[in-house]
Amino acid sequence: MVVLQDNSIDSTCSHIIYAPVGIDSVNAILNGGDPNFVVLLPSGFVILPNRAQLSNTGPMLNSVELGGCLLTISFQFLVDPSPTRRIENDSLEFAVKLVKNTAERIKVAFVDGNT
Repeated sequence: MVVLQDNSIDSTCSHIIYAPVGIDSVNAILNGGDPNFVVLLPSGFVILPNRAQLSNTGPMLNSVELGGCLLTISFQFLVDPSPTRRIENDSLEFAVKLVKNTAERIKVAFVDGNT
């Protein structure tokens, strides 16, 4: 398994987008194979800074404070396309845990990186 990744940080946002790719697919492309047959399921996250946020806790009602951010996380999974097929509870629980764990790890990395 190989992970393709793109990341960027600037004043407007930070993002990391990645997609796991099978090593056989990578080798096939490197040997002239058709990349259109490679399945990519990109996932990732974006952190948008909240530069102006209203606060009712300051000395002035609705004063503007700097800080905070918005975190958007995205994962793609292969699922059965049948409209009558239900997602199993185990699969749903896995997805929820994955998002929660990822958000917590990003938060810890962000806080530890800024101390």
